Parts: sequence; C-alpha cells; structure tokens
Amino acid sequence: MKTYVTIHAVLAAALLFAPACGDDKGTSDTDATTTTASTTDTTASTTDTTGPTTGTVTTEDETATTTTSPTTTTSPTTTNGTTDTGGEEGFVFPTEPFDAYVQIDRHGAVEAGTAGIAAALGLGLGGQDLSIRDDYNASNPAEDAAGMWLPEIGASITFFHDAFDDDLMMLNLVPATIDETVAQAGPVIIPDTIKYDPSKPTGYPNGRALTDPVVDITLAAVLLKLGPDQPLTLFADLPLNPPENDVPFKAEFPFLAPPHPRRRPRLPTAPRSCQPPGSRTRGLAATVMDRKTILVSAVLAFGASALLSRFFFRGETSAPSIVAPEARAASAGPSYAALLDELDRRIDSLQKRADGRPGDWLTRMHLASALLERAGLTNQIHDFARVEAVLDDAFSMAPAGSGPLLVAARFNYSIHRLAEAEKHLDMMDRRAVPRRDEQTIARVLRAEIAVQRGQYEAAFAELTAVAAAAPVAATAELALYHAKTGDPAQAEALLDAAFQATGPKDPRRRAWMKLQLGVVAMERGDLRLALKHLQEADGELSGWWLVQEHIAEIHNRRDDHARAIEIYEALVRTADLPQHMDALAGLYRHTGESQRAEELIARAAARWEEQLARFPESAMGHALQHYLQFGPPARALELAQANHAVRPGGDAQVALAQAYLQTGQPAEALAVAEQALGSPYRTPRLHDVAAKAHAALGHTQGAEEQTALLLAMNPRYSSDDHAH
Repeated sequence: MKTYVTIHAVLAAALLFAPACGDDKGTSDTDATTTTASTTDTTASTTDTTGPTTGTVTTEDETATTTTSPTTTTSPTTTNGTTDTGGEEGFVFPTEPFDAYVQIDRHGAVEAGTAGIAAALGLGLGGQDLSIRDDYNASNPAEDAAGMWLPEIGASITFFHDAFDDDLMMLNLVPATIDETVAQAGPVIIPDTIKYDPSKPTGYPNGRALTDPVVDITLAAVLLKLGPDQPLTLFADLPLNPPENDVPFKAEFPFLAPPHPRRRPRLPTAPRSCQPPGSRTRGLAATVMDRKTILVSAVLAFGASALLSRFFFRGETSAPSIVAPEARAASAGPSYAALLDELDRRIDSLQKRADGRPGDWLTRMHLASALLERAGLTNQIHDFARVEAVLDDAFSMAPAGSGPLLVAARFNYSIHRLAEAEKHLDMMDRRAVPRRDEQTIARVLRAEIAVQRGQYEAAFAELTAVAAAAPVAATAELALYHAKTGDPAQAEALLDAAFQATGPKDPRRRAWMKLQLGVVAMERGDLRLALKHLQEADGELSGWWLVQEHIAEIHNRRDDHARAIEIYEALVRTADLPQHMDALAGLYRHTGESQRAEELIARAAARWEEQLARFPESAMGHALQHYLQFGPPARALELAQANHAVRPGGDAQVALAQAYLQTGQPAEALAVAEQALGSPYRTPRLHDVAAKAHAALGHTQGAEEQTALLLAMNPRYSSDDHAH
C-alpha cells in the first residue's frame, strides 16, 4: 500500500497522455481514426460507420460521443442530406460527400497528437503558437509512417524523460532510454492508428476494448524500461488511473453511456456531427486539442514545481557537517547526515545506470545534477571536480546544441564562472521548443549573474517579475537582493513568505530560509533574534555546518569565546573546510594560543591554494579573506583584483577596497568604495571601508558620515565581523 501511494503521488500528475475527453470525471480515453470531427446539438450519441474504432470529441463542457457500429439493422430513410433510422432510439447519419468536410481531428493511438506534439507548450497559456497541433490533425497516418512527425514526437519524448526520470529513479524504477522508448512505444504511436492482429490476444495495444487501461499502459511504454520486473502493466496493476468508468458500459450498441449533460449553452452550430467548411474549422480543432491536453498541462505544472524545488536551493555553496548541534526547536527535522546518505544512494544508483549505458547523456545529466547537489552540501573540490567530469562526458555524447545545458549553467554559476554559465543559458535560448520551467530557472540565474556583476537595476526588475509569476522560483532570491541593497525589513518579509510556502518535505530549503533570516538579523546587530532563527534552522535540518558556523560567530560576537571555539573545533574535525580553520585560528590568537593558531593558518593557506589551483573563480572571493586576516597583504590584493574582474559587484568591490587599504592605498580604496556607493548596494561593511578610507586620507567629515550610516544599519558592528 505504501508503494502505491508513493508512486501515485509522484506520477498521478504525470499522466503524459490525457484521460477521457468524453468524460469529465477522468475515465479512460477513447479513440477515433476518422477523417471527420463530431459535434452535435443534442446529448444523443451519433455513429460513425466509416472507421473501425471508437472516439470522442469535446467542445465546451459537453461531450458528443462517436462509436463504431458493427451492424445497422434498421432500414434507413434519407431526408435533407441525412439518413435517419427512425424512432427515439434511431441515429442520424450525415450524407454529404467526404470533400464537403474539413478534417480537424484524428485519434488512433492514445493522445499521440496531443502529448506527442509540442508537449512542452501544454495549453499554450503563455501565448505560445499551438498551430502545429492543427497541422498534425489535418495530416494522415500515411504521412506519419513517412516520418513527417518524428522530430516533434522525439522532442516531446525527450521532454518527458528530462522532467520525470529522476522522479522514477527515486521510486526505484528504471526509466527507459530515448532509444528504448522509441522501440517500445513507437510502433503504437507511429502511425497514429489502432493496430490489430487477430492471431494475437486482444487487448491494447493489440486492438482496444473500452475497458482497457490504455493510459497506464502507454505511460509505462513511454517512461519505463520494460522487462520482467517492470511489465507493460505495471501502472495498470496499481492502478494509476481510475480502473473503471464512472458509469457502466452498456452490453449492446452503442455500448457507451450517454454524454454528461451540458452545464452551459454552447455556441450555435449546425445540427450535424460534422460541419462543412466555413462553419467550424480550425477554431474547433484548437478547442479540442486544448481540452485534450489539460492533463499534459498539469504535468508541466507538476514538473515545474518539482524541478524548481530541486534546482533553486542554491543560496549556499557549502553545507552542513555532522557537529554537536545547539539547542534546537522542539519539532526537530531530519539530519544532514541522513540527507547526505540518501543523496549518496541516489548517486550510486545513477552511476551504475550510467556505467551500463555508455551513450546515454540524459542519465549523466541526472547524475551531474545529483553530484552538484552533493557538492553544495560538502563544498569539497573533489565533488565539484566530479560534476565537471560527468558534464564533460554528457556533452561528448549529446548532439550539438543539446545536452545538460541547465545543469551546466547552474554548475558554472556555483563556481563563479559567470561567462561560462551565460554561454549555456544562451544555448538554451536557441532551443526550438524551450521548456517553460527551465526558462524560469534560466531567468533567475541570469538575474543572479547580474547581481554578481553589479547590474542591480536589471537584476531587481527580473527577480521581481519572476517572483510575481512563480514565487517558488525567485522570492528568496529577491529577498537576498533586498538584504544587499539596504532593505532588511523587506528581505525578512520575503524570506518569511518563502519559508511559509516551503513544505516540510524540503527540510534543506526550510533550514536555508531560517539561516538567511539569521544572517539578516546579524547584519542588523540583533544577535538575539539571529540566534533564534539559527536554532530554528538547526531544528529543520540538524547538524548543518553552515548553520553551526553562524551560531559560533554569534557566540564570538557576544564574547562567549569558549563556546565559539568548541563549535569551530568540531567543524574543523568534521567538515574539514579552510574557512573554519581561519575562524578557529583567529580565536586561538585572541585567547593567546599562538602556536595552535599558526598551525591552523598554515593548514588553511595550503587548502586555499589547492582550491585556487583547481577552481580559481570559486575560491578567490573566499581565499582573499584568509589573506586579509593573516597576510600577506599583497596576496590579498592580487586575489581581490582577480575576483573583482570576474564579478565586479558590491561584495567584490568591498573586498578590493579592503585590500587596497591593507596595502597602503587609501585613495584607490575610496575610489572603489565610491563606485559601490553609487549603486543600490548597501551593507555595513561598505560604509565601514568607506569610513576608513576617508579617515586614512584625512577626510574627517566623510569618515563621520560613513560611520553614522554604518551605525544606523548595525549599531553593534565590529570590523572583525565575518563577511556574508
């Protein structure tokens, strides 16, 4: 039962091929391989004797049903272009010639023309052009067989696997490769007809009965690597879709129950199952196709939400370690250790799958994404190196202009290779059918790159727009913008809103929200509130080293050096990161343990240089803090200049000004600080370095003005405060 609930929860929204168009309660769809579309002004069923299969077409909230007639026993009478079998139970058949009608729909395989054509556009609610689906409906199976629609169907299949393979793997299911999907589902979908071999058992996809669970079967063929452990009926055996109709089928022709009563008047139409040209042509086709793709649209919404939740936790590039936690909130969440263990199991599974599929770049994309998540948790250079290696491998397999572009953009942004990240985002923009969820992520990435470059107005406009359209994607990032531009109250309000919108199943992001609230409070000098937020963060995800290091910093600012040392010593043992060695060395110096301090300083310097050699853009901004604190100043200035060249935003400007001050260049320091002051960027550290530069140059009034601005932002500010 637990397995059923879990699979249903993940995949119920992912019905890639919509259920019944003729049943608004979600029953199985039916088929029509016909050359005409059927509508009627009444709720009576009509019969199509030209095709061997059954089908439905939906207009507004009413359904008209078309079914196969195996035998017509009543002698017909012809009146005004129709054939009437007579009586209340009779049927009306149009008798106009075939060329009097316009083909606006066709339907043989399950939703081949909806989910299979331009799937990423969904309902086109963003104004996308869906006319390609009208073109598909106007074509015929012979053109399918000639390969006319293969590129579009291939793009849709790739889209679905890209969105849902990782979810399947989390359920211990094995997704099919693109080639396997084509081999399994291709013969059913192309050409778009119902196939039937009388010598084989009847049952979809060999023929089709009204009771066949066609959506579940098709879903398995498209998504899963079929085999003894994953049969074609895997989803149907659950079942994933409703196992039966809401109204029993009839035992005799026309077999289907009457359509549901209409709930509002429809537009006037001719009383015919098909209208000649000029009455209802392509307009109806668009309506039909949109109604059929409602479930596909739900897939996209579900996929965007899930992917955004996974992609957008990028607020830190370092992570928790297993440390004795501070006192936590009563409702403690999971631990960092458990989170990392779960992630490692997923990585192992993906690695084994990749090893068994030497040409499958899509599996490597998911592996790289999981490895990037791990690198963010550990902040170890060997994890980042592994991400890079897997991405390189994936791109070597992918067609030109394709591949794991978004993961590559995220990776390069995380290590501050901004130009490289933009290159991959530009390649995404050139895709023929861009995915809406990826476009949203790309917009936020571009805005964050703009922040790093000091392009604050453009970043603010984009983050505001995305946060309004997709709050889960950009609210927290917009909050951080406000925190860096002197509006902590707005930052706190947005972070709190983002936290409230984040469910308990995402403890990492919830902890990160509380952590950022703690940082904002620290920057305002409210250490009591900051500690409260940080303890709540630890309650969401216990043992996270990023939370623990900030708790230690609060103890240090409150002169509880013994407690701060205790936490930092544990961090050095477990997380093994050079920034903790630096913090602990500073405390050892303060408490008179100079030998221990010097040992840690040397150890940290070696680690920083190792990181600088492997990922220089990533390490420069952090390593220069080591040299600003412990020297030599010339090395700090060298790194500060390189860092500023890569990402010339406010944080880099402040660090460069500090390095100029330490090397005896106050005029250069003031020039850089004034550049930052000319932008929306505002932090206590900026006012501090500006005040010191003014003082070094003898500008008493300027120094006093900047000091006043500093204390207005943080009355408890100290130059020894950690840079955030």
